[in-house]
Amino acid sequence: PEPKTSPSSIPENTAPTADIMSPIYGENLPADEPVEFVGVADDAESGPDALTVSWFSSIDGDLTTAVPDEEGYSTFTIDALSVGAHTITMTVTDPASAAGEHSILVNVFEAGLPPTLLSLIPDASDSAVEGETVALIAEVEDLDDAFADLTVEFEVKSTEQYATCTATPGDNGEASCVVVLEADTVSI
Repeated sequence: PEPKTSPSSIPENTAPTADIMSPIYGENLPADEPVEFVGVADDAESGPDALTVSWFSSIDGDLTTAVPDEEGYSTFTIDALSVGAHTITMTVTDPASAAGEHSILVNVFEAGLPPTLLSLIPDASDSAVEGETVALIAEVEDLDDAFADLTVEFEVKSTEQYATCTATPGDNGEASCVVVLEADTVSI
């Protein structure tokens, strides 16, 4: 008779894991400034010193390849990323060539640009009743500064009226204030 074979006792290799800690998904980064990358590599079968971590940008290409430190951290800084929307991918490969990856999106912008007015309510097609209060709402965006650091100044002008009010945008980028309109066509 033929000898009996037993199932293999060699454990199956599982893919390592990759976790990008910094920058965070969706972060806006100014161009021409250093960017620190931090990720954590882990593998059930191999220690960090047996792993290889590669970082890639969809715009700038290969960023670096290295072995993580003894705790599994992969950390490096580059001088700058090119302007644009980058997909950053961290790939961890183990000695058996199994790989795990994690990707994030970051936006690199030209620093120093002024804030942008995205919308203004009311707009030129709206009307209001004389003597009634009207809420003025502006939605703004500024990649350089936090909303709390911005001030939106509303100016209401007509031949009969001149009024200003200021507001700080909330977390959603909206700033608002209230004015009472006098008769006439006004510009905001």
